[in-house]
Amino acid sequence: MDNKDKRLSKVVKEFARFANEYDYYSIIQMEVAKTLVEQLSCDTYTVIVDIGAGSGEVYKNIKKNSISFEQFIALDSSQEMLGIHPADKKVTKVYANFKMSKTFDALTVESNGLLLSSSALQWSEDLDFTLSNLSKK
Repeated sequence: MDNKDKRLSKVVKEFARFANEYDYYSIIQMEVAKTLVEQLSCDTYTVIVDIGAGSGEVYKNIKKNSISFEQFIALDSSQEMLGIHPADKKVTKVYANFKMSKTFDALTVESNGLLLSSSALQWSEDLDFTLSNLSKK
């Protein structure tokens, strides 16, 4: 395991360790999610994919802003964070390793779908890889 993998593993472990306290310390992330959702141009999507969904701030703001969707896919690299993400019959929670191509290969976003990330891309250890894979969707 190289230093990058060790660092990312440490980040994922820290998110997992403090998942239940995350909302107490994530004021900036809450504001970013709120602002991001307020800037969406449509009020209806077939599928919404939230990369690094965490505790569900994007989802909560989508619901609060009455944006409708058929399916919401919450992707996160911490199962503990997914555990505190709101559950709903339209929500699919997916544990995802963003360092692997197969994570992105499994994503399908239709023409009226939305792929977004509120505050997670900062944790990418290879942003070129991540953005390259996301741009194909």
